[in-house]
Amino acid sequence: GNWKLLQTLHMLAALAPLPAAELRQHLADLFTVIDAADATDAPLVASLAERAFEGAEGLAVLRDAATQPFMLRGLTHADAQVRALTLAQVSRLAMTTYDVARLVERGVLPLVAAAVGDEVLHVSQRAAGVFIASAKAGAGSLSLALSDTLTLDALRALGGSGG
Repeated sequence: GNWKLLQTLHMLAALAPLPAAELRQHLADLFTVIDAADATDAPLVASLAERAFEGAEGLAVLRDAATQPFMLRGLTHADAQVRALTLAQVSRLAMTTYDVARLVERGVLPLVAAAVGDEVLHVSQRAAGVFIASAKAGAGSLSLALSDTLTLDALRALGGSGG
């Protein structure tokens, strides 16, 4: 209870002043803080994650398989801000066929598809934005995303019985 909260706050305080490059060296701690985030510290956690993944270097980190747990946990996080932040990062990976293939392989896209039906409009819009980014990347990226059975099933489930 309280001990874990103190550890999380201590970690958050240690991470907050770090520049982006150093934050990227402490992803395990950042993911721990993201997991423990609640409505109170979600804005700070969101800004830390944005900083860690900004620019070309951040995109390279997002492409790494080591970030898969971040994406999977972030997409199902209890806090809507964390879900929205995660979706914003995932949408950066929906812009090339190569990255869409990685999202399919890593089981990220079905969670994105499910998030299209999120009860929080901002989260739902961000999830739809992933598929829009994929469509903007070209027919190959979008068809790859929509050829994934689990993703398609999750999207169909949103439509009710009409599918």
